[in-house]
Amino acid sequence: MTVATRDPVAQALASIGAGAAVGAVLITSGLVVLRSVQSNRGISAEDNLAFTVLTVALLAGVAAGAAHAWRLAKGIEDVWRRAVTAGIAALLACVLAGIAVPADLVAGRIGLGVYGVALLVSGGWATVRARRRA
Repeated sequence: MTVATRDPVAQALASIGAGAAVGAVLITSGLVVLRSVQSNRGISAEDNLAFTVLTVALLAGVAAGAAHAWRLAKGIEDVWRRAVTAGIAALLACVLAGIAVPADLVAGRIGLGVYGVALLVSGGWATVRARRRA
């Protein structure tokens, strides 16, 4: 049995992984920025900075993850399947970013940085895999 040169399932899975990792890197980076600002300025109950930084990071991460998955899934001709691929990537970006919380609690900013680098490497690997499948 021969393997098809374009496997849409493999391309979709690689696109989902790459998009999720890219989105999670942005969200985790926002958390690193927030922790850095909090360590320099302190934490105030009246300050809305934490909400603003996390909201911007979350929205940017979700949008970037979905857009990256959409772009990488260009070989999937059905628009609905491509949109579902992008939506799943956006959802998984939030899940992967949620894993950053234990990294923050255990190792602080260093743990977040290591986790962000691991996400970046895995996202790069998945991007290469998705581009090979296109």
